[in-house]
Amino acid sequence: MAPSLRNSHNTINVNNLLLIADITEKVNDEYSGVVNKINAAITLINKSGIDTSTCSCLRKTRNNHCDSFTYFNEKLPKYSIHQIKRISEKKVNTLIDNGTLSIMEVPMNFELNLGQQLQVESYQQDKPILNDTGIVEHLDSLTFPLHFFDYETFASAVPKLDGTSPHAQIPFQVSIHTLKKDGTLIHFEYLADKLEMPNQMVSEMQEFTGLNGTFVSWHASFEISRNRSMMGWIPEYCPYLEYINSHMFDLEKIFIADYMDYRFKGSSSIKKVLPVLVPKFSYAALQVQDGTMAMDIWGRMVLDESFNDDIDQTKNNLLEYCKLDTLAMVEIYHSLKQLID
Repeated sequence: MAPSLRNSHNTINVNNLLLIADITEKVNDEYSGVVNKINAAITLINKSGIDTSTCSCLRKTRNNHCDSFTYFNEKLPKYSIHQIKRISEKKVNTLIDNGTLSIMEVPMNFELNLGQQLQVESYQQDKPILNDTGIVEHLDSLTFPLHFFDYETFASAVPKLDGTSPHAQIPFQVSIHTLKKDGTLIHFEYLADKLEMPNQMVSEMQEFTGLNGTFVSWHASFEISRNRSMMGWIPEYCPYLEYINSHMFDLEKIFIADYMDYRFKGSSSIKKVLPVLVPKFSYAALQVQDGTMAMDIWGRMVLDESFNDDIDQTKNNLLEYCKLDTLAMVEIYHSLKQLID
């Protein structure tokens, strides 16, 4: 028997939190595979020596590489075929069988999707590949003022607020850079002092932005989902949150289809795009490096009584991280405008 968390809770009832299920059949299905892996590991340990020139991960995709991949494959080209975005294991093996390890050697007639082809072409020509028309169409569709915004959220397996479900992501922080048509840039930020429903945050957001213009985010599905969740928790703000979702532009999609640079390493993450387009900006010096780290630090700050770090400095670190996320979008937007103008 094994426990799992129930999906939703209006009022948290600890006696009704877990769902008990019999998973004996699933365990039995996995058992033989686990035993085989254990035996393989024991066999490897008992060897007097192993080949350190390569490992089986060479034939796997990037996300399936072991922690020792670079050690065992130190002679692999710096920009190998594994860097091709979302390349399948089958195609990795086809290229290896043909003696191709460097992206520079990938034949132009090798079957890849459009995004992958553009990435290879960008590397082989040592320049970015742009769809100017597509970029212009995207940017011309935006209505000023432009609100570049980003949430940071907190989640826990056991719900801590009535009305939320296990692992529900509750926004505790937001940064907004608003760019007006005349070029004026103004900034708003909010950081909660405690875990609570985000009524105050959304209220201040609405006062700052109003219901006008275009809201710009990076990987917009995240912000859209958070807004939908908040519509259920704080329905009095539905008109505002619905406006945001219906006037949303995802800046990332330009770097999925219309702007390809091999220096992104097959990624459309803002942390890969920013240093290429705007080298003067970097996350490297920040004390908070990503959203997971922000959630962990904020969660300990507001929930852990033993938290003994400097509160003011911790808050400033969180604010600086979220602020850079939205300022980065502004700078990337300006960079795109300069390219097409």
